[in-house]
Formats: sequence, C-alpha cells, structure tokens
Amino acid sequence: MLVNVELADPADAAKMIPGSAVIAQGTIKDAHENHNGYTVYFIFVEKARVTSFGSDIDPQYANFTYMNCQPPELDALAKLLGRELCVQNTLVTNLVATGQELEAAAHAPMKISPGDLVSGDPAAITCRLDPERSDAELSAITCARNNYWVWWRAKWFNPSGISTTGPP
Repeated sequence: MLVNVELADPADAAKMIPGSAVIAQGTIKDAHENHNGYTVYFIFVEKARVTSFGSDIDPQYANFTYMNCQPPELDALAKLLGRELCVQNTLVTNLVATGQELEAAAHAPMKISPGDLVSGDPAAITCRLDPERSDAELSAITCARNNYWVWWRAKWFNPSGISTTGPP
C-alpha cells in the first residue's frame, strides 16, 4: 500500500529514512483506484507528526522503489512538458546523474502498455504515456529504468504473485 504523507513540520522529513520504521500521526484518509483488473490502495496522512519507531533499518526496504508523481525537483520539467510527471523515486535521488537521460526520455515517451515487452539496457531510463494516471485535464508521463518496467510487467500479469519490491 502506498502512503502519502503531508508533514506538519517539514523538518520531520529528515526522520523518514528509507528502510526505517516511523510513526506518522495525523489526519488519515484512504482511497483506491482500479488499474487494469486489480485495485491499488492508498493512505494519506495530513498534517503528520513523525516519530521514530525503533532504530533498525530493514534492508529489504532500504532501496524500495516506487512511482513518485509530481516530485517538486521536477516541477520545471513537468511544466515544460505540459504534463503530469511520475518518476521512479530512485531516479530523483540523484538528478545530477540521471537528469539529462530522464529529461531526454520524458521528451520522447513511448506509447506502449504495461503488457508490452521491454528491450534494451536494463539500466536505461524510458518513459511512457500513462493512461492509468491521466485525467481529463492533464495527461501523465511515467518514467523508470527498464528493469523496473520488466518487474512492472510481471506484476501487471500476476498482481497477487509479486511480493518483492521493485528493482532500484
């Protein structure tokens, strides 16, 4: 389940270390979306206060990868494209290394479905027009490494059979 957190105090962001457990207390809302035959659930925590929960980092989730829609670091690119932009979170963590390749891929999104085979370098960044994330006002582009798209394809065909996190 994806959890979106709006922090009451932006300084609490430093407490949210990937792979660590935290407690987020605030106003909680839930939602769900249908994605080609399976349901994705979300939890939203508004005006959250974050406190640590133990000190151990779970290595299984230390490099957890997910889609981050409209990351502030990419606002300028999204405006330039005139589209909502969803990006694999690990691409945003080092924009110095990924920025040029990400921008080039975002300017030339592929028109393929999740069920289509992915070819090429597993580490290459590719983008897709994303009808699942789009609304009537603003269509989306989703970008990730090719190894993520391979993982996503397996998950798309068998959503209950994939229990591993996505690739970095």
